[in-house]
Amino acid sequence: MAVTARGEAIGPIAEATIPTTGGTLTSADGRLTLDIPAGALSVPATILIQAVGNESPGGSGLGYRLLPEGQAFASAVKLTFRYTKSDVDGSLPNDLRIAYQDGQGRWNAPKKRVLDEAAKTVTVETTHFSDWSLLSGFQLRPRSASVGAGKSIDLELVICQTRDAGGDELANLAFACAVIDLSAGSVEAWAVNGIDGGSGALGQVTSALLGSARYTAPNTPPAANP
Repeated sequence: MAVTARGEAIGPIAEATIPTTGGTLTSADGRLTLDIPAGALSVPATILIQAVGNESPGGSGLGYRLLPEGQAFASAVKLTFRYTKSDVDGSLPNDLRIAYQDGQGRWNAPKKRVLDEAAKTVTVETTHFSDWSLLSGFQLRPRSASVGAGKSIDLELVICQTRDAGGDELANLAFACAVIDLSAGSVEAWAVNGIDGGSGALGQVTSALLGSARYTAPNTPPAANP
């Protein structure tokens, strides 16, 4: 399992006083939104979102500390992350998860999450505050790179798994990311723009040890960048 230190606080804090009738609060960068329903608070409360360094395995972008710690809610609060192209480069929207860090430093991913690819959001529900992060499961590394004509670059396929019971029965523990062993049959083939092995015009990709491969660019740059 992944156990890490807490992320260091960085950037501005978003703050709002939420009444008992409910309300919303969005982080200063617009990436995370809290939706607190009516009746979740018995009395009005000042809620804060602090951006922090992201220590989660497979974490994408900043992490966020929800304050005050220990704030209790009578019903679940929705946490919605907005993702961008950079979050899914080398991965897929369906592999996005949201995770929180518990008091033991472990990262836990709620089992139930709602993905909206049209709105580019991922949403989970919680009744507690902690450090939260968007994370991705399968990742091609590097996620993006520039390669000169006729030159090569090494690639790795990495998985950041969630499994087993986490800090509560509704969450799985997140594990440190590891290179996938292709001998286990988890990857059928490497391709360039959907062509197995690539082509002379687009460049060629060949499998190497474990979850690695090598892409070699064509000698003449194609009209459309692969």
